Amino acid sequence: MLSFTYPQLANYLYKNTLSEQTQLKLIKHVWLNDPQFKAEKPKKWIVRSINHDGENHYKYLIYSEDTDLPTYEIDYDFVGPIVKFDTKEGAELWTNPETEAVEVEK
Repeated sequence: MLSFTYPQLANYLYKNTLSEQTQLKLIKHVWLNDPQFKAEKPKKWIVRSINHDGENHYKYLIYSEDTDLPTYEIDYDFVGPIVKFDTKEGAELWTNPETEAVEVEK
């Protein structure tokens, strides 16, 4: 955890143009150990079909064990070797008119 002395924190806040509300949150976070900021959960992008089969089962871009190449298959439990991308742009390279890029938690 970061540790600031009062002069260091005061100097930092003086030199930076943060709103008073942000400064107050920062002081509470550092000095009172009161969490004021939410950490974003890591996100990934997957490619899945736009339409489902009537039972909310989608086709996902997964790695085929036979050919070791990506292919579209139905994954009922969403636990298979689904291809995950770090960026939306990377996922959109694999989309077609019947599929879309969807953001999921890592």
